[in-house]
Amino acid sequence: MNQLLVDMLRVRIQSLVAASCAIDSIDHKGLKGRIREIFVQDLLMPFLPSFVGAGTGKIIDSEKGQSAECDVVIYDRDVMPALLLGEREALFPVESVFYSIEVKTTLNVNELRDATVKAKRVKELKNLPPRYPEGRGYDTVLKIHHDCLRPAPVRCLFAFETDLKGECKTELQRYQEIDDNRDGEGIPYISSLCVVGRAHHYFGKYSESSDRWHTSNGDGNRGEVLMFLGALLDTIPEMRLRRGWPAWSKYIIQY
Repeated sequence: MNQLLVDMLRVRIQSLVAASCAIDSIDHKGLKGRIREIFVQDLLMPFLPSFVGAGTGKIIDSEKGQSAECDVVIYDRDVMPALLLGEREALFPVESVFYSIEVKTTLNVNELRDATVKAKRVKELKNLPPRYPEGRGYDTVLKIHHDCLRPAPVRCLFAFETDLKGECKTELQRYQEIDDNRDGEGIPYISSLCVVGRAHHYFGKYSESSDRWHTSNGDGNRGEVLMFLGALLDTIPEMRLRRGWPAWSKYIIQY
């Protein structure tokens, strides 16, 4: 661990939390959207590789499917660039998307349900079968992931605050109480749930274990946010290799 970098990140996170609290106290939709921009510019963009972009808009597939409006979309701009609809909003082909993230100032049960519905729509988009060129690291990653499946975008929910009080219930427990929170194979529609000051919950494998929920509780030093950011940054390179080459022609040519 590099303590200097960790300290710098903690300062950034504290600044984000303060901005969120200030914006949340103002009843103005445009200002509330501003926290999303601060989240991307101050926390994510300084650490993302050069081939990764971040935007807002809808994720689409080649079969006319589309998501709801996503707060933050983390995508590979080298393989399939976003299709800009304006200065800030875009359409993102699902094959290029690493993460979709909903950002909330204060999370409540209605927003949690809404985020779950949005995540379900992202999960149900149709990924085209991947194509893999020889070399370029694909041979190594395919030995590990022999199924050759292109991973679906990771669906995340990030909140700066929650209306839950005390220790009687966690956000994960509240999420699991929502009807239709996972697909037919038992995969949660939201697989990464981070609430500042509370915990980061992540569904996936650790080492050789089967898929399950893993929790990093808040420690007063924003360790839960560092875990969220670390998991995001660690998974992007592997996800990129597993995606292979997308087929743009499927989007624009009628076969």
